[in-house]
Amino acid sequence: MTTREYAKNLFAQWSDDDFCNQPIFDKLFFQVLNGQRAVNAAGIQPINFTRWRKAMRDGDHLPAVRDLQAALVRMERRGFVFTDEDTGEVLVRSRIRRDELDKQPTMFLAALRLLAVIDSPKFAAVLADELDRMDVPEVKGDKDYAKRLRDSINDTHRAARAHLKTLADGYPQPFPEPFDGLTEGPSQGPTPRPSSGPSEGPTSGGSTGPTPRPGETGPTPGPSPRPTQGPSGSGSGSGSLTLVTTQVGGTRARAHETAEPTPAPDEPPTRCKAHRDNPDAIEDNCGPCANFRKAHERWTEHQTRAQAQARADALHQAAQLRAHAIATCDLCDPDGYLPGTSTVCNHNPTQAETNARGRQLVQAALRRTEADTDA
Repeated sequence: MTTREYAKNLFAQWSDDDFCNQPIFDKLFFQVLNGQRAVNAAGIQPINFTRWRKAMRDGDHLPAVRDLQAALVRMERRGFVFTDEDTGEVLVRSRIRRDELDKQPTMFLAALRLLAVIDSPKFAAVLADELDRMDVPEVKGDKDYAKRLRDSINDTHRAARAHLKTLADGYPQPFPEPFDGLTEGPSQGPTPRPSSGPSEGPTSGGSTGPTPRPGETGPTPGPSPRPTQGPSGSGSGSGSLTLVTTQVGGTRARAHETAEPTPAPDEPPTRCKAHRDNPDAIEDNCGPCANFRKAHERWTEHQTRAQAQARADALHQAAQLRAHAIATCDLCDPDGYLPGTSTVCNHNPTQAETNARGRQLVQAALRRTEADTDA
């Protein structure tokens, strides 16, 4: 990981026809990739769709992972960015030349050391051509430091070229495209970001009920309405609906059936492409698998924090709505109860009238029943 605080945005790229002919989405994504802290001196960084989606958001909307994958395929076809699903990395091809490391001996040496140990045959083929396009920087001077630096650069340059050529030997050309050649443009309906706080003012549904008074049992809520069953069997509210089969005189056939969890759309895999379809493969010493596991651990930690924050936000919003409903109601006391009673107020000013009308109807029906019986 680099310790730099910026990335170069060259004037020349904005007059380059091939670069400018890209969709705006791809040009911005290239800038995002080039400006990531995780990119090293060779231009390589791990795949991180979660971070990239946040950087590419448009207002409150996030692009789908599929949109980013399609852009990576398009940029690879133009030769700007290359993706290796096996190692879980992307390469900004011209990073060394864009940063003019070939004019900075010590930085060029750092990049050469990275080139000498890369794992991706695909990147090796790309960077071997890149290295041939660059001159080795000249180190002037006869002091010991200059001599050591000059010798180190020359030795590492030879080692890097040999490693890249050997690793790239036999790799298929043209390169197999990542993500099965996906090239669709950005989706028309990007994923909205969840709200970071409660909405202003109350929403329909009113209070969730007052806090029980000291020494009292809190009001028992009535039965919750059944959620409307959708095509997938999930309820219209939060959570899921468990279907239970019953028969008269029989027993429940099934109380719960555990379904296989569906991965989130941006959930990274835990194994490299070579081992992904073979769960019994031994991959303890596989570097790409280790990178994927670390990426998945980071993603899981981020998801856990996000879910905890969402629950806290929901509780905070419910408390705000409850307090607002009580504060604006002329019927209940500050605790949410009808004055002098232990009845929970429903904040409906016509409730008493409705109850009285209902009692009148019931009494009238009883009188008719008694009259019919006497007759």
